[in-house]
Amino acid sequence: APRQFEGDWRWRLMVQPFNEALCRVFLPKVAAVTTLGDGIAEEYHRNFGVRCTTITNAADYRAPEPRPVGPVIRAVHSGAAQPNREMELMIAAAAGVPGLTLDVYLVSSRANAGYLESLRNLAETSDNVRVLDPVPMAELPATLDDYDLGVFVLPPNSFNALHTLPNKFFDFVQSGLGVLIGPSPEMAGLTVEHGLGVVLPDFSADAFRAALSSLEPAAVAAWKQASCRAAPLLSGEAQAERLRQMV
Repeated sequence: APRQFEGDWRWRLMVQPFNEALCRVFLPKVAAVTTLGDGIAEEYHRNFGVRCTTITNAADYRAPEPRPVGPVIRAVHSGAAQPNREMELMIAAAAGVPGLTLDVYLVSSRANAGYLESLRNLAETSDNVRVLDPVPMAELPATLDDYDLGVFVLPPNSFNALHTLPNKFFDFVQSGLGVLIGPSPEMAGLTVEHGLGVVLPDFSADAFRAALSSLEPAAVAAWKQASCRAAPLLSGEAQAERLRQMV
C-alpha cells in the first residue's frame, strides 16, 4: 500500500519508499492483482503499469428488511480509533443535535489508547453521543440492525483515505441502514447510484452537522428501503464470483 499513510511525514520517509520498491519489483511479475476500489486500481496502473480487478470488502448477503424509523433517528459508526481518521469531527458535529443519537463502536490498539480515551471524554460532554466498546465481528451485523443510519466522514489526509471503500459501508447496507458519508468518491458513487443516503458537500464538521440537523425520519426510511434493495448487488457473494472468474 504505497500511499496508505502519506499524511504522516515519518511514514513517508521510512516506509513509503520500501512499499513503492516492492510494488515496482513484484507487481509486474504476478498473474493477477486485486484492489478494493476503482480509484486505487487506476493509481496502481498509472504508477506501476499493472491492471487491477476491483474486489470490494463487501459483507455477506443478509437479506435485510427495512425497519421503521422512530421520532429519534439512531445513527451508528463502527471502526478503529486511529488519530488520522479524526473521529472527533463526527462526535463533535453530532453532539446536541435534536432528534438524533450517535453510537460509536471503536476498537483500539495500545498505541492509540490515549486517542480512544479522548474520544470517550468528548462524547461524555454530550447527552446523545456514546463511545462504546467494540463487538465481535460475528455479532456486528445483529448490533447494526437496531440502527437507522450508518455514518462515516474520513478526511482525505492521504490518497488511500480519499479513495476509501471500507467494509463498514457494506456492513451498513447488509443491515438495511441509510448512509451519511463525506464526498469520498468510491463511497459517494455507490451511495448516489443506489439512492442509499446523503453525500456531504465537503469533509467539514459544519457540513456534517448541517446534514444531521436536517434529517427527516421519512427520508431515512426511504434510504433504508433502498439499502435493502441494493443488498444483493453489494454483497460478498457478488464479489466472490468475480474472484472465482479471475482464478
